[in-house]
Amino acid sequence: MKRRSPAVRPKQSRRAGHGAVTLSDVATAAGVAPITVSRALNAPDTVSEALRERIGAAVAALGYVPNRMAGALASARTRVVPVIVPSLSNVVFVEVIAGIQETVEAAGYQILLGSTDYDLAREAALVATLLGWAPPGVLLAGLRHLPRTVELLRTAAVPVVEFMEYGPRCIDMNVGLSHVRAGAAMAAHLLEQTLSSAQMALAQYYEHGAMPVALRPDPVEAGLGAMKAGVAVPRGRGGDVAVLDAAIRADSGLGSGGGAGRSPGA
Repeated sequence: MKRRSPAVRPKQSRRAGHGAVTLSDVATAAGVAPITVSRALNAPDTVSEALRERIGAAVAALGYVPNRMAGALASARTRVVPVIVPSLSNVVFVEVIAGIQETVEAAGYQILLGSTDYDLAREAALVATLLGWAPPGVLLAGLRHLPRTVELLRTAAVPVVEFMEYGPRCIDMNVGLSHVRAGAAMAAHLLEQTLSSAQMALAQYYEHGAMPVALRPDPVEAGLGAMKAGVAVPRGRGGDVAVLDAAIRADSGLGSGGGAGRSPGA
């Protein structure tokens, strides 16, 4: 009984797509050593412009894609930076991500996005997973994390940047704004604008004896303000002015003054 000899499979060319183009293939095509190709791709400034162009042409012609995992094994780090945010639909985070991506890509890295949906437990799970890819650093929004998240990031011994929020306690580095100071600034501005509007309305009342409907205070609130200020409210138009004046002064902390009881045009 004859046995068929096993068929000999022809070698398939890498150009047919069944084998990845290697660094050595690029080096051969460019007429340089593999180490020169590696330097041109990973540290372009270390080779001449003419060599970069020649190697770049070989890379494009062969369709070479660098094996980042091989580089990661050699350096124990990848070139992918995790960026963890609470939401990908909030335009504020979208703009920040765009800025991070532009800066990271300019340095030869890429970003890997993760969204927590404002869930701290999900954030901890994301951090644990992404740290497994040996990133060179981690960026995450906010200063509030579970203890496990903080422990993981500190144990990883990589640069950590917390952004969007600013505070005295951070894991490593912190870039952002103080929401407490921002709130205080907004409140101060609002009070200043409110007081200014009230003074303008009062001046208009004094000058013309009338006030736009949109600026008229609620009669009950104005009366309560006058009572708190201890102002005796006479009847008639003068009494109306006294109520308005006292209400504004009580609300702004100015106390009672000579304006109370004054009649329009006096």
